[in-house]
Amino acid sequence: MCESLALAFEGLQRYALAERVLANEEEAEWGMEILRDPIRLELRDGVTLAYDEEPLFGHDITLRSDIEHHNFGVVTFQTSLGWVKDDPQALFRATDAFGRCAVSVPRAKAVHDHH
Repeated sequence: MCESLALAFEGLQRYALAERVLANEEEAEWGMEILRDPIRLELRDGVTLAYDEEPLFGHDITLRSDIEHHNFGVVTFQTSLGWVKDDPQALFRATDAFGRCAVSVPRAKAVHDHH
């Protein structure tokens, strides 16, 4: 058996026979980044999309042209990914790994008159 085939077979065996896949990710030799709590972001039906450095007229969403740099890893709320012309919940659907809604909407604070 050639060396590359033997190495591939060994890796498949470790994967298939592991009690828990990637159980020892902290000890992984291959420098793999494990991302936790992934969110799947989908466009709702009929939503129009463009890529540019500023909002484009006639499109519901304009994503920055370098958006692919944010496909992996953590994105904070301060990171600008683009522009939307409507309520984001009307344009996007965000789900967690179990298919549940992954967006929490802060409740509006009541405004009280102070006399």
